[in-house]
Amino acid sequence: IDVKKDIVFNVWDGSACSEYSEVLETISYNDGDLIGSPINPQNLNVINLVQKCIPLAKGWNWVSINLNMTDNSVTNVLKSLKNKNSTYYIKDDDHSSRYYTQNNLGWQGSLDTLRPKKRYMIYLDQKDTLCFKGIPYISTQNPISIVRDWNWIGYIPQTGMTVTQALSGLTPLNGDLIKDQSRFAQYVAGIGWVGNLSFLEAPKGYLLKISNPGTLIFPTGAANSFTENGLFVNSNTEQLSSSDALGFDFKQYTSTMNSVAKVKGINLEPEDEVRAYIKGELRGVVSSGTYTGAKGKESLFFMTIYSNDAEKVEFRLYKADRKKEYNLQGETTFEGDKLLGLVSNPFILTLPANTLPTIQIAIENQVITQPSANFSTVSVPNSLV
Repeated sequence: IDVKKDIVFNVWDGSACSEYSEVLETISYNDGDLIGSPINPQNLNVINLVQKCIPLAKGWNWVSINLNMTDNSVTNVLKSLKNKNSTYYIKDDDHSSRYYTQNNLGWQGSLDTLRPKKRYMIYLDQKDTLCFKGIPYISTQNPISIVRDWNWIGYIPQTGMTVTQALSGLTPLNGDLIKDQSRFAQYVAGIGWVGNLSFLEAPKGYLLKISNPGTLIFPTGAANSFTENGLFVNSNTEQLSSSDALGFDFKQYTSTMNSVAKVKGINLEPEDEVRAYIKGELRGVVSSGTYTGAKGKESLFFMTIYSNDAEKVEFRLYKADRKKEYNLQGETTFEGDKLLGLVSNPFILTLPANTLPTIQIAIENQVITQPSANFSTVSVPNSLV
């Protein structure tokens, strides 16, 4: 440790999920010194200036900026990116800018200012980290005008809240949808928001499709609760939970479509997955979730599918107990921002009859030989019936 060098303090406010990076007091390090005591502790006074760092993956990243840096230009907000080159690109629904290395031009384009109300898509050709400091925006002072159909929205509060809490000021209709880059929730009339997206948080950006225009004001003081009164899919794994093991990099794709699917022809386990393929390449994977509605408990698959083009999408069922994929009947064509199926009328995928081979239990010398794995379907000899 360098003697007599100033110690830099940051203060973490857990109640606001904020890290304050500007502390008024400076203390120099001296070996053996004791600063403060239990009776007379050293005070640390902070300036209302919060620091945030966002890890960005190679490919597309959906983000929002909920700190006011006074200078909110693209150049200033994104200045901490270390590996900027001509592939670096940012856009919202109307404007875009690209980074130019030649002649030190920097960021050029029609998008010049980043605002808290917007979702932004940032493309990088390698991993990077975006860090910035600013004053937290006040949600009630930054209402977001919501139009009918699609809206690119940023997340303004410093703390997260449930989808129901965040969108409580809107009047959605059956089938309306909100999604992030890998999960989504659909509005079910008389029930509420249902899906594998149950919680909104910074610094994510979101897409909201809604039937009734209105004004979105994120409420203050919303409880940090992950429960939605039991009315949403309770999945034991997040969307794309096995994507790393399968070598699937969903962030290379610009567009997403969503599907509420139901598999018929087999009993499902929580670990089973539906996987989407385009030309033999994995483009989406999700485990089943249990939805409790008017029909009782149902296993539904809330899947996000990725592509850049209109291509045929095929589906397979992964049975975890057999560690094997099976082709499903039912296919579609990819269309960006399309919703396939409703909670009340899901997209049906069917496992063809006799797809799963029966497992024989051998009996020799009064000893039953069990199969090498546990299966939900077995064939019992007639002599035992």
